[in-house]
Amino acid sequence: FALAQPEVAAPGATKNHVIQRVDPKTADVATVVCTLPDAGETNKGVSGFGVDARFGPTGSPFANTFFAATLYNNTVYQLTADGKCTPFVTLDGKPWGSPTGIAFSADGQQMLVTAMQGSLLDAPVAGGGAILSVSADGKVAEKPVVQGLARPMGISRAPASFGAYAGQLFITDVGGMEIPVPMTQALAADGKLYRATPDGELHLVASGLINPTGIQFVDN
Repeated sequence: FALAQPEVAAPGATKNHVIQRVDPKTADVATVVCTLPDAGETNKGVSGFGVDARFGPTGSPFANTFFAATLYNNTVYQLTADGKCTPFVTLDGKPWGSPTGIAFSADGQQMLVTAMQGSLLDAPVAGGGAILSVSADGKVAEKPVVQGLARPMGISRAPASFGAYAGQLFITDVGGMEIPVPMTQALAADGKLYRATPDGELHLVASGLINPTGIQFVDN
């Protein structure tokens, strides 16, 4: 399953996105499962700028559901086993909006969403990025799990074999994302990678990255 634009390039970025399914037997063909419906009031509810998608953990309240985040209308959608696509949670922008990354708590009972104050395309607010906790019924906890980021994007939990940092969250922070890309100057290498301890304390892991938007662990 994949979150995709309805057409290529910039025109497709600001139109309601689609969820597609690829059958391994016919991997060269993607079938549209649904078009994401309007949700919320931001940008007239249009589900543009898709940024992350993943299934909920097995055995959790989020299991058997495919979640997709679109920051244009501040919404995380859900595709359930019956083939229905509906809004799961829409952020109100007061102060948090622009959901950009999806993960889950270690016990699988909470969805974790990277978000920020303002839009991804606005100048970043110092310390205005956070990780929000969302329950299985779509309610956002009042207090963020982590605060102090700028433009958080990708989020992933370290596997059990990852030494002293096993189970900790790792988050990419974009910094000054340059859209449109400048044609006469180098991109700013101001992106960072952080890890967050269980008590929400941030630690810098790496810096000097250019627009880091995703993170995964390979071979544990």
